[in-house]
Amino acid sequence: MVRALPTPLVGQRRGEHMKLGFALQLVTVRWLGTFMEDPLDVPGAVLEFVAEQLGVEDASQVKRYAERRETPFDHQRDIGA
Repeated sequence: MVRALPTPLVGQRRGEHMKLGFALQLVTVRWLGTFMEDPLDVPGAVLEFVAEQLGVEDASQVKRYAERRETPFDHQRDIGA
């Protein structure tokens, strides 16, 4: 069973690429119990599913998520807080 994403927490992010990247980190830490070294290294089906849940039409936007190297780490801190 897949639980719904906490959309208010995800919705605080600016831009669809940030929302999608943040949501992927939430999903992977829930399922794996840890953050992935590369938060974008998920199966395409997972990426597409999360994008659909968020209403993101172009899942490939997620490639921009780590343009700023610190962003995934900042989000991990926010999720872990």
